[in-house]
Amino acid sequence: GKGFKSAVSIICDRKGLSAFSSGYVSHNICDAGKLKTWSVTDMLKRKGITSVPLFITEDGRVYRRMDDLIRAVRSSPQGEP
Repeated sequence: GKGFKSAVSIICDRKGLSAFSSGYVSHNICDAGKLKTWSVTDMLKRKGITSVPLFITEDGRVYRRMDDLIRAVRSSPQGEP
């Protein structure tokens, strides 16, 4: 779906959270991005997280609602939570 394509293209294009919150999607769908996205999805499923909207930053912060993630991005001075 669009969420998967967005996640993969953000990884492949080396974008950050501000791209995610703006709905960034490109046609750059690389194998490394797909593998990383699938790996994270599989890890979350093993932890029982299957249907909750969730975003985990590289430093381990967890955002369970998209509104919380967008608010964090907008309030951060660098555009990254």
